[in-house]
Amino acid sequence: MIRMNRSLIIKEPKGRKTMRKIGIVFCFVFLVLLFVPQNAEAIPAWAKKYGTDCSMCHRVGQSTLNSEGQNFLRRGHRISNDEVIMELDKLFSLNTKLRIRDSNASGYNSTFELHAFSVYTGGMLSNNFSYFTEMYLYENTGKTSGPADSAYHSKLADAYLMYTSHPKSDTFTSFRVGQISPSQMQLFWGVGPRYTETRNYLVNNSAVSPNTYKPFMRNFGAEIAQTVHNFHGALGILNGTGASFTNSVDNNESKDFYATVDYSLDSEGSAVGVYGYKGKGLITPSSGSPWENEFSRVGLFGRCVKGPLSVTAAATKGREQLDSKNTKADNLGLLLEMDYELNDKIALFGRYDYFDPNRSKQSDQLSGPMLGLNYRMFDQGRMTVEYHKQGKSVSTGSKPWEYRVEMAFIF
Repeated sequence: MIRMNRSLIIKEPKGRKTMRKIGIVFCFVFLVLLFVPQNAEAIPAWAKKYGTDCSMCHRVGQSTLNSEGQNFLRRGHRISNDEVIMELDKLFSLNTKLRIRDSNASGYNSTFELHAFSVYTGGMLSNNFSYFTEMYLYENTGKTSGPADSAYHSKLADAYLMYTSHPKSDTFTSFRVGQISPSQMQLFWGVGPRYTETRNYLVNNSAVSPNTYKPFMRNFGAEIAQTVHNFHGALGILNGTGASFTNSVDNNESKDFYATVDYSLDSEGSAVGVYGYKGKGLITPSSGSPWENEFSRVGLFGRCVKGPLSVTAAATKGREQLDSKNTKADNLGLLLEMDYELNDKIALFGRYDYFDPNRSKQSDQLSGPMLGLNYRMFDQGRMTVEYHKQGKSVSTGSKPWEYRVEMAFIF
């Protein structure tokens, strides 16, 4: 999540000026790299398995998935005529993310960051069974004090076993069990593969305390889904941890539910769909009796892809329970994103976010534009450069700025 504050720094510290100079040099090196010729072969595990490159499933720079990639994910990370292969280099990939960040928000320090080191693995186990796991062996939490291990943690993102009834057909039923999230969120809402480094406010923000639910979160549970050619529908049941983080064991008898329906409009990746989530989590305050927080969120999206241009629009509306007296709060989220591929290595993107966590309150809305560029440095890596003018408006009516540079590579 982007860190913002209500007050601006009047005088820029010397260290921040140094970071800005480093950023300028970095951008110069980046411009030089644009003219260095590159090969068009990729070697991550699945590309090696099928003897192709990442463009089979992804658009520029291992970013959003095309229709082939969408079908691959929903079949269980497999193609229709797949076969079992147990060669480790075709089942496992390693991913590393390096970042530079700076902002003029109060209390924000410019920083270098090794953000994450993670393992991806997945594929067929038999004709009908497959699996997928994304495991963060290291992830920077952003802490600058405390015990040595408080600055990082390992995290299980996705981990599930999947049954697919007729994997060679365009019509099939699938069942997943493990740590999951809706595939629609991964494909169309900017949760999974994407051009941007940051996720949008709509999926990346919880509404009001004490509920920490965010649409991008994964949790333990099960899902049944039906695909009929271009139609996909899914229903999931998850641990009812509305006040807990990912990887949590349930803390009450209640469960959370989600449902999604979407329809692919063409072979380029255009689609429309709806999403709904209903949950209940046990809240245990420091004083007073425990109570259950009941909440819900619904949304719709549309994506249009025409050649190098893709446009995504989405909206969500939700309701939260604030306290044991059943006080309610409504939230609203809006998203508009445009991506344009200049060639097979460079894509430009822009996004406007809006999220109001409590519509009955004033001056708590998050909004603003973000612009950036995605560059495929080499076949197994990409560079993402972003500039944000987002957050809450401060007393002067302006918002803090932030820039981010991320280099990520996977092999």
